[in-house]
Amino acid sequence: MTELLKTTEAKTRKTRKLARLQRLNVDEIVYAKSVINYTELKMVSGDAYLVSKTLKEVEDYLPPHKFFRVHKSYMVGVSFLDGLQVHEEPCVKLTTGECIPLSRRRKEEILSFLRIIRPQLT
Repeated sequence: MTELLKTTEAKTRKTRKLARLQRLNVDEIVYAKSVINYTELKMVSGDAYLVSKTLKEVEDYLPPHKFFRVHKSYMVGVSFLDGLQVHEEPCVKLTTGECIPLSRRRKEEILSFLRIIRPQLT
């Protein structure tokens, strides 16, 4: 009986976390950062939410035209892109002032993406 209650409680918590993710305004997510098997969602307000989903699961949930995977551990909101730093340590500059690491393998892909979506940044 105790084991059954533990299982029920765990399912309830998981459901609450999923519901919390669904209530967030997607347009206010600046970036998503992988934290082992969790994902931290950084909001424009400065708040951060930790959800019990991998970055890949969050990526599949979010609209692909609004987010771009720039690194194996990061995905950024396209509307918050402010520029690219491609020399020295490559990174994506955000309107919040943060600089998110840019994977060397994704550099050309993001440049092509930006030429189509946000031509003023290239």
